[in-house]
Amino acid sequence: QDEEPKKIVLVKKRFLSSFKGPKLVQTLIIIVCFGVVIQQISSCITKLIDIPVTTYTHFDFNKTISYPSVTFCREPAYNLDDLWEDITYSDQEFFVQYGLDGSTDNVKLSPTVGFLYGRCYTLTPKTKGTRASKATGYSVTLKHSSEDLDTASGIHSPGYHVYYLYVSVGETVDVKLTVDKYSKISGEHDPCTFEKDYSANLCVWDLVGEQAGCSGPWMTSDLPRCSNYTTMRDLITAYMNTYQSHSCGSCPRFCMSYLYNSFVTDRKTLYVWDTNEKKWCMSSGDAALQTQLYIYFNSMMVSVYEERFNYDWNLFISDLGGSI
Repeated sequence: QDEEPKKIVLVKKRFLSSFKGPKLVQTLIIIVCFGVVIQQISSCITKLIDIPVTTYTHFDFNKTISYPSVTFCREPAYNLDDLWEDITYSDQEFFVQYGLDGSTDNVKLSPTVGFLYGRCYTLTPKTKGTRASKATGYSVTLKHSSEDLDTASGIHSPGYHVYYLYVSVGETVDVKLTVDKYSKISGEHDPCTFEKDYSANLCVWDLVGEQAGCSGPWMTSDLPRCSNYTTMRDLITAYMNTYQSHSCGSCPRFCMSYLYNSFVTDRKTLYVWDTNEKKWCMSSGDAALQTQLYIYFNSMMVSVYEERFNYDWNLFISDLGGSI
């Protein structure tokens, strides 16, 4: 019983002596090193809990390349002389001709009806390109009527919306394409999906249809059409708010996506190629009401941006061993 108090007193003396004389510096160094080790271990554990993400960039040279789907929307979008289905324009009123790699069989033409741009048409490639040149890309001739020019009253002159480009009547435009591939990791605050048959547009239509209780003519839905001013106003408001919201958790983006960039390399107005004279000349007649587009790749190179987790148990053990 007498030995225990002596041991306690001895420990206290040794502890106090470590803060006196030369041992003070040694003790401070040990405390600092111990604190640094604890901080580094805590940092490693934090990385395991909230794993950091790093974006890796590299370039792929492909033997084949996929062309993007291209959507054409007419301006003006509506034929105000008619109603219901006839208020928009048919494909015969859009196109003179179209094709990919010199053939119409290489593309699929699909109509879609939107609220802002009426009936639009999308060209979807059926084959992949094996060469990058103007001759193997899209070649599209669009048309307008003289009545459109005479009665134009909108913000834009008569023409077509093509991606973020706007082409007017009578223009010949060469568009060069490049493609970037993005692969992101789905997170709690920024979800995404790998579903193949997923459509963000259909998701938005279902979402706003449930909010308004009815559907619009530009939507594919089993809900009844909105039949009065109030319900249509609520539908349009919900549609615009959801459509313009990039943080809509109910309709996530794709985790794997391709960004096609287009650059106008040549633009001519009211000129056509005279095959007999072998030169450009002023267009007239029906040719003056047509728009010619060439959309193509000039390289098989793809830029890849890929998100990856930048920490795992192997790195944790390595960091832990280095810290200790």
